[in-house]
This record gives sequence, structure tokens and C-alpha cells, in this order.
Amino acid sequence: MKASICIVNHKQLNIESELKLFGINAQHIDLTQPLVQKEEIQFLTRSQFLIIDQQNYSKELIRSCEQLKLIFCTDFMLNQTEESLAKKKNIMVFDLSSVLSHAVAEHTMALILGCLKNITWQPKGFKEKPFNSLLKNKTVGLIGWSKSAKILSNILLAFNCHVLVFDPDSQPKDSNIISTTNLEDIKREAQIISLHSKATTENYQIINKKFINQLNWPIILINTEHKNLVNHRDLEEALLTKKILGAGLDAYETTSRRSLKRFEHVILTPNIAKNIKVKMDDIKTLILDKITSNIKSIKQSSKSFQV
Repeated sequence: MKASICIVNHKQLNIESELKLFGINAQHIDLTQPLVQKEEIQFLTRSQFLIIDQQNYSKELIRSCEQLKLIFCTDFMLNQTEESLAKKKNIMVFDLSSVLSHAVAEHTMALILGCLKNITWQPKGFKEKPFNSLLKNKTVGLIGWSKSAKILSNILLAFNCHVLVFDPDSQPKDSNIISTTNLEDIKREAQIISLHSKATTENYQIINKKFINQLNWPIILINTEHKNLVNHRDLEEALLTKKILGAGLDAYETTSRRSLKRFEHVILTPNIAKNIKVKMDDIKTLILDKITSNIKSIKQSSKSFQV
């Protein structure tokens, strides 16, 4: 049986032709679609290599892929339970999320400054300036403590910002950053809120009418993470009533693009924070290096494995 690699949900990663040079079959499978073909599931469960860009399926995939030898996580890290399960099954895990984390952090920072400084890609700027256009001494609430959030926090600290982090699963170790286990603290203190949470069922549309109505004052909202973290109808209503003064969005519902564009105090970028070609090339190079350097050891541990 030839070696195979399954690329889960990662549409931007075109690596099939390079893998063919090493005699490895590759196939893209989108598990977010309601109907997944039986042949696709069979290919997935028999793959030796796995590239995943979302944590939603990681635990289930580790359990169900019987021949799995290597996992590449491009946009997240496995949690402790998943790491233990992988170790128990002798599956090697490579974290590639840091390749994109700097790009996401920089893009998030650009959106924050764009909102505060009235810099947009639209013909007109803000009708009303939020706050005083200064980032210095602002309280920035980060919902989610991802790698990009960690990098962003260091940039924000250089601007003398007060950084407040909410993440039930991971807490900052930096004494300059305030960690909270209560989302109410973010609602009460933050003047800018940036989303860095995983797209899970628990976090689905975490920014909604109820959340917005509980804010202590109008905020600027930034989302470079995932469209499902925001209820866009509620966001538009909050922009109209000025409960949200401005928004910098790289992740949003495409159906909401036209209606969001009518707000002069909204910056929209077309999902480019994570989809930078140079970064994708870096990821491809790292994946190919890891696969080729581990093929020999994997062949020795599996007689059915051939390249």
C-alpha cells in the first residue's frame, strides 16, 4: 500500500504535486460539509499523514485513523488530552501554527490601528472618531489565548496598553498581562476586543446581542480568527446604535459583506490574515521536510508502508 496524506479542511494548501514526487497520495477532505463521501472517509481513516487546520475534529481523527503516524497542526495546538492520546498511539505531532501566528498578529494590529486612526480602504473615513484615536493606555480584551494572541499582546504592551485575557483553557504567564476566568471582566473593562478563540460549538457567535448589551461602554471589535464567533446581524445593529464604534474584520460571513461595507467605520479585509502565499510556502516546505525525514523510521515500524 502506498503512503497517503489527508489534508482536512485546508483548501489553501496545494501540496499534492510535491507529494507525488515522493510517491505519496494526497487528498483534500472538507469535514465542514454536510455530506462527506464514503470513499473520502475510507481514505482519511487509512492515511499515514494528516494535516489539520481546526481542532474540532482532532481527537476523533486520532482515534479513528488506525494507520496514522504523523499529524501536522497548521493553525492550532493539540490540548493535553489529545497529546496524550497521540503519544499512546505512537503518533508524532508537529505544530506548524507559529508560521501563521505572526502574520495574524500583525494583521490584527493593523486593523486596530486602522480603526483608531480612521484609516480605511473606503472613500470616506469615520463620521465620528472613536475614543481619542490613541492606542496608548487603552484596555484591550483578548478572547482566546492563541499563539497569535500571545504575539499581539507583546506588541500591545509596547504601546502601554492594558491587556486583559479570557481563555478557560490557557492562562498567560506574563505578569504584565491580566488573566481572567470571567468573561464579564472583558465586557466591563475592555475598550477594544479582539477575538482569538477556537471555533467550537461553545464559542459559536460568542459576540451576539446579549454580549453587546452587557458591554460597559462602546468598543472597537476586531476579528481575524473565525466568522462563526460573531453574529453579524447583531453586529450591524450594534454599529447602527453605536454600541460598537468600529470593527476591523478579516473573518466574516460573505453574505454580510455588502451590508457591512455601508458602515464607514468598518474595515473589511478578504480573509487574508492566515492566507498569505509566502506563509503557505513556508508550511509546505516544513511539511515536506518532516515527511521525508521521517519516512525511513515510519517504513521500519510498518511493513505495509511503501513509498
